Amino acid sequence: MERFGEFSGFTKEERAGIRFVVSDVDDTLTNDGLLYPEALSALYGIRESGRKTILVTGGSAGWADIYIRQWPVDAVIAESGALMLAKVDGKVVYDTNPLVAGDGTFFDRRKRVMEANSDLVFSSDQYCRLYDIAYDRNGLERKQLARLVDSAAEEGGHVLVSSIHANVLMGDYAKGSSLRDFYPILEERIGLDVPFDEFLASSIAFGDGLNDQELFALFPRSVGNARVAKNRNDFSCLPLYLCSKEGGFAFAHVIADLIRRDHVL
Repeated sequence: MERFGEFSGFTKEERAGIRFVVSDVDDTLTNDGLLYPEALSALYGIRESGRKTILVTGGSAGWADIYIRQWPVDAVIAESGALMLAKVDGKVVYDTNPLVAGDGTFFDRRKRVMEANSDLVFSSDQYCRLYDIAYDRNGLERKQLARLVDSAAEEGGHVLVSSIHANVLMGDYAKGSSLRDFYPILEERIGLDVPFDEFLASSIAFGDGLNDQELFALFPRSVGNARVAKNRNDFSCLPLYLCSKEGGFAFAHVIADLIRRDHVL
């Protein structure tokens, strides 16, 4: 299949080799903030096929707590890599990224960034974020974003821009690198049985925004939806496959090909 081409189905070898699904949430599993039956059914299909799902999101700890409790997923890495949630023996367990947990200056630096950008509008879920800062992209001016980037850098942080937020991460972590940081814990929490490099080779990753580029670069197999196709010139790293459908409908379309063929082969 041509790289960056429209998704037309996996090869037989790809279907046999995909054991894990890694996905962003907002505008990748959802459409306009809603999880539609197609995407939820796809998540159940992944679980029923014996595969595992790991969500990697810029969303808050509060949202992640809902996902791990109510959706058929195995782990959620939230706030762009600051923490991870998994269900162990029926209980939800929180783990903090070592880059955050061991930093005694973390919250002081975070407070200074917030003070330097007090005119910006927080995301509606900022109240249930434990570590990162999320600002609403709607109405965020270019000069305000530039100032946010500069003030974050001064405090040892950086900014990731998603389809809905500008997220300030107060440490050297992001969606892709956090998977590597958390992998030893993931192995224990959800019973992964392969080395990290084999995990990457046995996975497929889904995303829609600029903050998913690290996932696209990390995973040999990755899928972007219509948002990526529309804004492809803004991306320095594109996914392997593109799907012309939007959000969760693209996710469901690709997973349907993977799961349906399981029953045929």
